Amino acid sequence: MIQKILVIDDDPINNMLCAYTIKKSFSDSEVCCFEIPHDGLDHVISQYNAGYTPPPTIVFLDINMPEMDGWGFLDELKKMKSDIKNQFKIYILSSSINPADIEKAHANIFVEDFLSKPLNELILQKVINANN
Repeated sequence: MIQKILVIDDDPINNMLCAYTIKKSFSDSEVCCFEIPHDGLDHVISQYNAGYTPPPTIVFLDINMPEMDGWGFLDELKKMKSDIKNQFKIYILSSSINPADIEKAHANIFVEDFLSKPLNELILQKVINANN
């Protein structure tokens, strides 16, 4: 089964490392990286249709980004139809150690978990297993 994964982070090096880690462990995965959250939202709007039920797309979302942070991305996703929102399993992937960020992530109904950067094979395996 091909797993689709979106990485939304303003750090191109983190995106490259995430894509490398994902492809190394799951070579048949489709990975799309976005440095600008609005581009990630545009991708969701153009690629995901109401009523389509593929395996869930995993999203690794940073929270501290300019222009639109991860919380803003989640707020925009919240406005979409339920059958589009339900196609995603969102994981905050952040270097933040602020307890308020961790608490806010765990309180958000769209967030599966708060993960610390960098993404590694063990964390990735746990995420993939939880979504299959």
